[in-house]
Amino acid sequence: MKNPIDRAAYLLKTLGIDADAPEHTSFAPEFLMQQMEWRETLMDAQMAQNNEALRALDQEISCEQDKLYQDLRTAFAAKDHEAAAQWVRHGRFLNKLRNEIAAALQDSNTQIFEHLKGRLKTGIGFRRPFCRMVLLQI
Repeated sequence: MKNPIDRAAYLLKTLGIDADAPEHTSFAPEFLMQQMEWRETLMDAQMAQNNEALRALDQEISCEQDKLYQDLRTAFAAKDHEAAAQWVRHGRFLNKLRNEIAAALQDSNTQIFEHLKGRLKTGIGFRRPFCRMVLLQI
């Protein structure tokens, strides 16, 4: 398994702990507030089609994941399996959010490509040889 969260969940399952069980869905209020802030930032960046904001959010969450992976290692080393299960649940959320950011960036890039392609077909605002070169490089 490549994903550290999936590996941790598997290890916990071998110990009889299902980190993804429905009864384990409570989160600390601080984490819930952070989730709401990240979701708002994602929504604002999507509405504004602001790829820089999306990339910055992705970088922020990536750093948060790095911290989480360290906390997960610490929990396993201390045999604190309940804490490890909590970190797995947090990690699932972070993975999902990063996937949503990647999809938003992909959608934005697709829209840009379609816009350029449409302009190339009509010849509006571009010299055709230059556009062909740019589109071939994309």
